[in-house]
Amino acid sequence: MLFFGKLPKFLSPGMAKSANGIIRLQTFISLQPMFRTTFALINKDFAIELKRPYQFNGMLLYIISTVFVCYQVFGEIIDANTWNALYWIVLLFAALNSAGRSFSDEFSSRHLYYYSLSAPAAIIISKMFFNAVLLIALALLGFLTFTLFLGMPAASITLFLTAAVFGSIGLALLLTLVAGIAARAGHNFTLMAILSFPIVLPKLLILINLTRNAMFQASWQEAIKPFFALFALLVLIVVLALVLFPYLWKE
Repeated sequence: MLFFGKLPKFLSPGMAKSANGIIRLQTFISLQPMFRTTFALINKDFAIELKRPYQFNGMLLYIISTVFVCYQVFGEIIDANTWNALYWIVLLFAALNSAGRSFSDEFSSRHLYYYSLSAPAAIIISKMFFNAVLLIALALLGFLTFTLFLGMPAASITLFLTAAVFGSIGLALLLTLVAGIAARAGHNFTLMAILSFPIVLPKLLILINLTRNAMFQASWQEAIKPFFALFALLVLIVVLALVLFPYLWKE
């Protein structure tokens, strides 16, 4: 006998425990189709990117060319604050261009096809995961490029890379959600930039302060609070995406 919602009072503790276990199992089983759909969409995005790596190669070329221009202007000698600012400027524009193309197909000819097969939550989670992995790779390659041309002035490379990975994930999740909103306005990239600026700015300030700490003090103790703030923002972005995106997808 299966129970949904609140359990009857006449159940003994042992029966109640068994019923709770059954309910949790049913909930897990009910989520299996969404998990399978999400993994299938993630595999689809990576398969397309591996077959036609225009997006990743374009962003990588942008990072390398920008760093090379900075090298020609500044030379090998560059102070830590300038290095830090240039790194996040380059990564921010790479994230904007990468996330801006997330829904270039889904809201056109493939919209109805995906609408009939996938839940909105699976769509947005797969896009967020794909963009997060893509931006982490760009952040690490950008770090190597910056280090190769401009040196590495950070006191703690481990702290800097940890902040860069957290920041890349946060930027990818946030800009993917904004890209989904802007896609309903006809893939207006200007609208995406306008919507993302006031939202990205507070997160970017936290990241800049965190990486500045890695440049000079290299104190993990002082970095705990910013990391908790970044993690809280990640959770908030995912919750907002799961709540808001289904309404956009159904319109």
